[in-house]
Amino acid sequence: MPAPISDDQLKRWAREHLVYEGRMLSFTAVRLLEREGIPRDPESNALLEAFAVHVRCLRDFLWGQRRNRPMDAFADDFCDAGVWEQTRGPEPPALDEIGDRNRAGREVVHLTYHRLSIDAERKDWDCGEIYAEIVDTLAVLAEFAVRARMDDETRTALQDLQTHSPGVGTLSVATGAIYGQAITGGTVGFPGFHAGS
Repeated sequence: MPAPISDDQLKRWAREHLVYEGRMLSFTAVRLLEREGIPRDPESNALLEAFAVHVRCLRDFLWGQRRNRPMDAFADDFCDAGVWEQTRGPEPPALDEIGDRNRAGREVVHLTYHRLSIDAERKDWDCGEIYAEIVDTLAVLAEFAVRARMDDETRTALQDLQTHSPGVGTLSVATGAIYGQAITGGTVGFPGFHAGS
């Protein structure tokens, strides 16, 4: 089922909303990494909750299907028919717990009694692996999206998530004012990084 909006609207939507989600994911991941080793507190919990919400949103966008959600956006809206399903591959295992709405729903979005059954070890989220899976897949989308549906500015912003750091502060993430400054010596490193909830 095709997107319910025109190609020009898809371009505008991606430039504003998809780039925003990617940058917010990057911002929260970097801020969580900066807090690695610090005991959990309300700030780290707020960052992790924001991270989980952006992961859930992008996971649904990248691997979800329209079915009964006619106005939701999906990555396949930006590609020729059948291309995205063949290109993206299966949903990565790192996203299973957060992406299936069970973990994010039970631990973040809904106040549930399931929280009683979560031990301390299972409260950790492998933010590094989750982040890498999503930004790598966004970069693939930037490569395969139809030119009429995604402009070069958006493609560059999505690909830059792999190799650039978000600017400091919420405004720079939302506006892109200083986003795109390269980190000296390469990419943001997240291997083995875990954040508690």
